[in-house]
Formats: sequence, C-alpha cells, structure tokens
Amino acid sequence: MGLTSYGQPVTNLKESNFKVDPLIVGPGVYVFVVAVNDNGKKDQTLTSVLID
Repeated sequence: MGLTSYGQPVTNLKESNFKVDPLIVGPGVYVFVVAVNDNGKKDQTLTSVLID
C-alpha cells in the first residue's frame, strides 16, 4: 500500500499507519473516515463514506 506525499510514493506502510474513524452526524447517519499517518506526520484522509 502506498500514498503520494508531495508527489513521491510512500511504501512500507503497516496496519498501524491506517485509522478508521466512525463519526455519528445524526440519527442513523454515520460518516466513516479512512486516514493514513506516516511516521507522525499529519493524517491524510484517503476516503470518507456517508451511510444513512
């Protein structure tokens, strides 16, 4: 798995680099955000999914 940081591919990411953050935004409505963190650098959101 890799991501682009300043146009350069980042490889050797592990499971611990990824975070799924479920957010409740209303009754029965959820947003799931998938982010990646590379060695303490700020999280980069890969995707977000709205489920209602």
